[in-house]
Amino acid sequence: MSVDWKSVEHRIYTMCMIQNEDKVLLIKRPNHFGFPGYLAPGGKVEFPESIVEGAIREVKEETGLTVSNLIYKGLDEYVNPKENVRYMVC
Repeated sequence: MSVDWKSVEHRIYTMCMIQNEDKVLLIKRPNHFGFPGYLAPGGKVEFPESIVEGAIREVKEETGLTVSNLIYKGLDEYVNPKENVRYMVC
């Protein structure tokens, strides 16, 4: 299958695991967000902010917490060829 890469939209999201000793902070997401259940705080990185800036902002918006000293743990991606969209979660 040939893809016109100029038409592909890339969306970058963050997910921030907040730990306190042996506990992890999770947020219950409603079904209308597409990811029902419990997830770590995070969301879309807005242009032109960096991934770290986006993670800090999203955690503040969703929890009221101010985080710092973030440690990068990995990347996951989801490709939706029907919509020409690639989602990347850092």
